[in-house]
Parts: sequence; C-alpha cells; structure tokens
Amino acid sequence: MNLFVLVSTGQKVANLPPVLEIAKPGDQILWVESDEANQRDWTSAPRAVLEDQGLVTVTVARLAHVNDPSLLATTLGPFAQSAADQYEVIYLVTNGGTKHTPIGLLNTFRAYAPRLLYGDERPTVYSIFPSGLSEPPQVSPYTRHRVDLADILRLNGYTYATGSEHQRIWPGVIPQAICQERYGVDEDYTYDLHTQHYRWASVSGEVQRVRFDEVATLVPEAYQRWTRTLNPLRHAMTPQNLSNVYNGTLNLADAASRAARRQASGVTPPAARIGDSLERAVARRVRDWLEQNPHPAVQSVWTGVKIARENTPHIVDAEFDILIVLKNGILFHLECKSANVESRDLDVNTHRLRQAGSQLARSAVVVPIFTRRTTTPWFTALHSTRVRLQDQLGRQQVLPFTWPNQPETYQLPDSEPPEQIRCDTFENRLTALLRPYRQ
Repeated sequence: MNLFVLVSTGQKVANLPPVLEIAKPGDQILWVESDEANQRDWTSAPRAVLEDQGLVTVTVARLAHVNDPSLLATTLGPFAQSAADQYEVIYLVTNGGTKHTPIGLLNTFRAYAPRLLYGDERPTVYSIFPSGLSEPPQVSPYTRHRVDLADILRLNGYTYATGSEHQRIWPGVIPQAICQERYGVDEDYTYDLHTQHYRWASVSGEVQRVRFDEVATLVPEAYQRWTRTLNPLRHAMTPQNLSNVYNGTLNLADAASRAARRQASGVTPPAARIGDSLERAVARRVRDWLEQNPHPAVQSVWTGVKIARENTPHIVDAEFDILIVLKNGILFHLECKSANVESRDLDVNTHRLRQAGSQLARSAVVVPIFTRRTTTPWFTALHSTRVRLQDQLGRQQVLPFTWPNQPETYQLPDSEPPEQIRCDTFENRLTALLRPYRQ
C-alpha cells in the first residue's frame, strides 16, 4: 500500500493524472488543506473522483497556509511519525501549493524516504523524483489513467447541459453525421454552400422594426438564446445580468430585422447551416489526423459539448465545437468560424473554458481558407477574418481549414502591391499547435 500526500489547489485537476497513473485501489491519500482551500472547497470534488477510483482518504490535515515549511512540519509531523513502516512508498505530489510547500513536505517526511511526484504541463508527462534527489527523475508519458471530460467538468462544478448532444469521436466509432457530411469532401458542394451563405448575408434594405409577436417565427434560435438571458434575472438583477439582457435584446432585434429583409428580398435560404457543416468537417479531419498520427498526449476528442452548472443543468453556460482532452487534464477548444467573429465572444468562451477546465486550457480558431477560390467575394471575407484573428490571437492560434494538395500560397485579386500569402495545411498547423505537449 502506498501513500500520496496531496496539497489541495484551485486547479483541481492538477493532482489527479499523476496520482491515478500509478496508484492502485486501496492506496491512501493524505490531503493537506489550507484555510483558503477549505473556504473555497477545493478538496471535495477531487477527493470524490479519487475515491471513486478506489483510493482511500486517510485524513485531511488543515492549516492556515501552506507556504511555511515549519508550519507544515508541525501540522503533519504527528501523522508522519504514526505512519512509519505502514507504506511501501510515500509520494509527495508537488502540483499543488506554493513555492515553499515542497520544502515543508520533504522536511516532514524525510525520514521515510519519500519520492516526489509531479505532472508537467508541456510536455504531457509525469516525473518521479527518487528519495534523496540524488538521481535524475523517471519521466514517463501517461498510458494508464482514464481521467476524461466528465471528470474534469465535475471537478469544477459543471456537468453536461440538458439536451447536450456531445459525442466522443476519438477514440471510438465515427458518428454517422460526421461521416456523411459533404462539406470538406465535395469541393463543388462546399464552394456553393459558401456562395449561398454570402448571398444570404449580403441582403440589404431598409432597417425595420419587427413586431414582437413575429420574432419567434422569424428567428427561432435567436429568440431562444434571448430567452435564456432572462433566466438569471429571476435570481438577481445584477448589473451584469441587466447588461446581458440589454445586449441580447439588441442582438435579437438586429437578427429579426435582417430576417425580415431577407424574407422581403426573395433570396433563397442556404441549403445547410455552414457553421454546423464546418464543425463536422473539422471534427472528421481531427479524427483522421489522430488515426494517422497518434499523439501520446491526447486522451479523447469531443464534439457538440454544451455545459451547465451542476445545480442548474437546464441553463447552458457555454458551448464548445470541438474539445481535445489531454492526458494531463488540459482542455483544447477548436472553435470553428466561417463568418465574422466578435472578439468579445472569443474572450467569453475562453474564460468559460478555463472555468470548466483549468487556467491552462487553450483555444484556437479554425477558418476555411480554400486557395483555389481566391477570386470569390466570400474568400476575401474569410481571408480578412483570418488576418484579424491572427493579429488578435497570434498566428499559432488560427488554423486554416484547407483542401489536401491545394496551392500553398495565394494572392488576393487587385491587391496593391501584389503579395503572395502563405497558407499551411490544416494538419501541419494542428501538429504545430499540439507539438509542445508531445514528449
């Protein structure tokens, strides 16, 4: 039987992957909990996940803070003395706590030859430092533990929202809807769908106010989003809730006005929602990439994820297009965009991703860039979106969705001076994005 000494931390997933990678059912956990950790309830959720995996909490040691080695020794010393000869190995897990915390843990357990256990962010590996620190650590990739999306959400008080159509697309069987999606496979169909959406979005005319009793019929999805912004007002009329309702109402009015103009223009609605089509096409390519190039850091890939707080599962808190779960518990969101992108929306979604995962969660945006159609007006719009996002987020965080074997450079018509713009493949950019997590 082994003992794992864990320091409770606000990044609740941090301790779990290295522990669950080497622990066996029946191994014991000593939690070290500061007053802040107790007040913020940082221990109960990870404790529950570990206990569900067969580990046993032997005790929770509470102290004012964990940055004082002498306070740690005073608090944990009696337990250390009573634990002599009970355990094969004592692991001090150093993912939680402050800079001085490992010093206090080592001083307290020094007589019992403890080993240090640490899970890295990049690359996605864990390290076991030998007793006495006289040799280099044993560094290994994760191959055993099964911490996945549901566990990570649970750790942070989230769950799948009611009605969420989330699917794990890797590992596992590819869903039929993704397999049958024509976008990203049939070039003519893909280009035609972009043409339809560009024409639909370009309808102009006099701005008109739409009667409220017509809104739900004209723009049912926008109407449903607006009604969701009203729910928080039932609990509190805070400035933020009022601001959300105000902005949501303006967005609803704009959407209804656009729908009324389109209805009057006689323009035929697009044959399919391009956003949904792009998400399925990107999901397929991510899955194909993993099948052909297995990445040791990737635990799973999910699509169609809607999350909610555990106590209000009927209220959608955030939606994610494609979520890549890494084996160290880090979430990567690929957000698929085929039109203009609001910077505020990206910031809000990244904030919610980090609330549901950890501060190490990352987002990237995928934009279609089909270099055989540079003369079309919809290509120019997508190029502008790509450039703006690269300026805002950085080049590495913007992935072009490309055709295999398409031209690697392109030039916009009538550009002065003429400029050759490089466009790498989707797979190359995805490889570069996740390369730091590979050992």
